[in-house]
Amino acid sequence: MKRILIINPNSSAGMTRAIQDFAKVFVGNRAEVVTALTDGAPEFIETSADESQAMAGMVRLIKDNQEDYDGFVIACHSDPNLDLMKELSLKPVVGIGEASMRSACLIGDRFTVLSATLGSIPNKKTLVSKYNLLDQLSSVRALGTLCAKQTQLDLCEKVSRDAIEQDLAEVIVLGCANLVGMSFELQDRLGIPVVDGIASALSILLGLLDQGLSISKIRRYRSHA
Repeated sequence: MKRILIINPNSSAGMTRAIQDFAKVFVGNRAEVVTALTDGAPEFIETSADESQAMAGMVRLIKDNQEDYDGFVIACHSDPNLDLMKELSLKPVVGIGEASMRSACLIGDRFTVLSATLGSIPNKKTLVSKYNLLDQLSSVRALGTLCAKQTQLDLCEKVSRDAIEQDLAEVIVLGCANLVGMSFELQDRLGIPVVDGIASALSILLGLLDQGLSISKIRRYRSHA
């Protein structure tokens, strides 16, 4: 059985447990999934400084687990240090930000990303630009608060409906790992596709493993480490 390590770039034990619980159910018997938090990282990743603080711990996780796992998921929608992880790994590495937004483009003309905070919007738009998806982006909308799960679900619904009506969004992307597990109920409420980054990244990673594909090391992701 394939083994997948999900790297939570922050140090939140609660978020790590939530990701693990969802991933285990989602993957089922297709693979063994383990989720690890990042020692020395902040509890929430929003700024470039946060990404920098998480880097050393992420490097240790990716290097120390090359022999034990078949692939890796970076479980933060900002895809922090993703290019570095791809350089260092001989196994496939998938970020939930890229996975979810590229998946959204396959099932709708335009998508909206639900971001956790107002402060995260500029970096989220920069990430969309990096992946050359600005033409498909309707908007990035902030929830503005992190709260109890049921209240958060209701808030996601309200913000999503605004995106559908005002921004002409056809797909909603959950732009924070803290929203893991909400996509199915939110999709039922809205009547349009809702993409969960953890689910997207795991699905893409399993597809790569099934095809025997990994990271090309010929140029960009060549490592001298």
